[in-house]
Amino acid sequence: MKLNRRGFLKTTLAGATVLTAGSIPFIA
Repeated sequence: MKLNRRGFLKTTLAGATVLTAGSIPFIA
């Protein structure tokens, strides 16, 4: 379960980073 949770966190962080990077051009 720890590995799955860690993978889930990594996926969430990666998704948040992509969304934030994608939002910067619209905000700027």
